[in-house]
Amino acid sequence: MRTRMNFVKDYSRVIILMVVSLFVLCSMIYSTPVEQHRASALISADRAFDDDSSSPPQDLPRVDDQSNLGEAVTLQGPDCVRQLPEELQKFFKDCTLLENLDPRQIRAALDSGAPITIPIAGQPRRITAKLDRTLFAPTAIQGQERLRTRPIVRTAVSNSFVGTVVDMPRSNAGVTISDDNRFIFGFGSSSPKAEDSFFFETLVEPQRSSFRVLTYRGSDVLLKFSFPEDDAPKPRGSNTSSTSSSLSPLTHTTQRILGHGDQAFINSLGGSLSGAFARMEFLITCIRLWYQNFTNVRFQIAELWLRLSNFGPTNATTLRDTFQTHMESIAHQPAATYHVAHLFTGVNTDGSTIGLSQFPGAGPLGHYAISQMIVEPGFYDATVFGQGILVAHEVGHNYNATHGSCNAGPPPDIMCAGALGGPDTRLASFSAVSIGLINGEEPVKTTR
Repeated sequence: MRTRMNFVKDYSRVIILMVVSLFVLCSMIYSTPVEQHRASALISADRAFDDDSSSPPQDLPRVDDQSNLGEAVTLQGPDCVRQLPEELQKFFKDCTLLENLDPRQIRAALDSGAPITIPIAGQPRRITAKLDRTLFAPTAIQGQERLRTRPIVRTAVSNSFVGTVVDMPRSNAGVTISDDNRFIFGFGSSSPKAEDSFFFETLVEPQRSSFRVLTYRGSDVLLKFSFPEDDAPKPRGSNTSSTSSSLSPLTHTTQRILGHGDQAFINSLGGSLSGAFARMEFLITCIRLWYQNFTNVRFQIAELWLRLSNFGPTNATTLRDTFQTHMESIAHQPAATYHVAHLFTGVNTDGSTIGLSQFPGAGPLGHYAISQMIVEPGFYDATVFGQGILVAHEVGHNYNATHGSCNAGPPPDIMCAGALGGPDTRLASFSAVSIGLINGEEPVKTTR
């Protein structure tokens, strides 16, 4: 009996051992893919700094600290698009909505190539993005509030949005598109800091324009609204020698003009970024029409820039020279980007000078001018039309037009030094002499 009992006991032990072994084996089979996926995600995330000497901020948890991540809630496809603000929906056929910034979910979404929406401060303040996975790799997450990524690397990916938030509080940024399809960007109630830089690039209207926000030189923030090349003829003079001192005759030549507004200009329009972009676009559209109607020059908007600071000088000559030096320092090949760069300033340039140009303006580095966008009491009322005349006048100097006769009208010559002072400026045009100078058909007899 003792032998039989020992046998039963041994047999029971074998059965128990087999059950336990089977359970362990099943557990291993079930859990391995999950652990491998998690390990892979962590490796991918940790490699974000392989090419960079940077390290994750010390006050943020490592990616493998899952305590602050929570469970990601993801919407994809049409369900995601319907969650976007109505004005954004028409621009997206597909997207992925991440309610929590789980790096594993982000990695999977990036690998799928779908656009991504990352909430920053809840509906409707969000960043809408189509991210290329080679440009985005999370390394440290804290709920929905902070995201640390590798620096942006420019690629040839078209129609894409490249977004990077460097340790930025979620309540400090928002972007949406207004009813008139203009981008509205804001840092909330806080001013941007060098360590709270925000970068993004996206397409506003397919095949038409794009909007970019960049930073450079510390906290100097620059917002860009870009217009891509169209089918217009390439500008003459783009590859001219650096010794060139005059424009060759223009024959319906397209010239690219870049508008640049400063913080004072934004302030003059109530602090509205979209309003500042709209005003620059409107004024350049006006001069495009004037030049198209009277000269051989055809202007195309290259880009519209807004800077969240001022250049500093109030003297017109110093301000123009500072603007020129600045533009040439950040544009490695200016002639390939623009031919005219125009500063729309809200700074009161000293004295009675309300505009000043580089004259003559020909050269491989482009042409530079400034126009004051605020009232000069008793001299310049800065109506929208008056602003347009001023910009057209200064751009005329860029193209070698001197001050024209103030007795050539009505309507007066836009190049008249007092063109802004008469009641009939709303009928402004170019005189025959000014047209010839701008077209490069007349010799320049005087200097300014």
